[in-house]
Amino acid sequence: MPRAELLREIDNAIVAVEAGMSRLSEADLAKPFPEKVGGVSSSTGAFLAHFATHLAYHLGQVDYHRRILTGEGKTVKAMALTELGGKGGSS
Repeated sequence: MPRAELLREIDNAIVAVEAGMSRLSEADLAKPFPEKVGGVSSSTGAFLAHFATHLAYHLGQVDYHRRILTGEGKTVKAMALTELGGKGGSS
């Protein structure tokens, strides 16, 4: 896949996630997730936390692979703590 196409798809994914997350309320996050995952039922919020950590795991794998292939030891700093904001954090 050409680099430009990959970057375009990543940008599209970011837009889709931001749009979907902006529609979720605190009540929605407390509702049961509609499907069992690995045979386990959870709230929508708990599933999204699980999903985010799962994604982070794979992003770490990709970054590790990138460093092996390029010989560059610098990390990509995918998300700074200041970007998290939210309750209890400073924005």
